[in-house]
Amino acid sequence: MIEAVLFDWVDTLVQFTWDDELLEEAHRVALAATGSADEPASFTSRYRRLVLENATPGDDYRDLLRALGVADVDRFID
Repeated sequence: MIEAVLFDWVDTLVQFTWDDELLEEAHRVALAATGSADEPASFTSRYRRLVLENATPGDDYRDLLRALGVADVDRFID
């Protein structure tokens, strides 16, 4: 009896690609949901520097979002 199956995720089943436009659109939706007046392109630029380039594995994502000026972190994540 097979108890588990392990797939090779190195583009075997799913191809992972980065999409800057998708990230900015996600930020646009999240910022609108929180009532932020922040410009999505500006937010994405700051997000890229703080979260994608400088964050370390021990950093709390909620704290990083607060540092970016997100007031309602839970709503932004949702």
